[in-house]
Amino acid sequence: MCPSLLCLIVWKTIDQLDQKQFSG
Repeated sequence: MCPSLLCLIVWKTIDQLDQKQFSG
């Protein structure tokens, strides 16, 4: 796990992009 908050932000951004790109 990443101790930096940046990792969390990146993960959240990727999750949002994944949901938008892979919709339906």
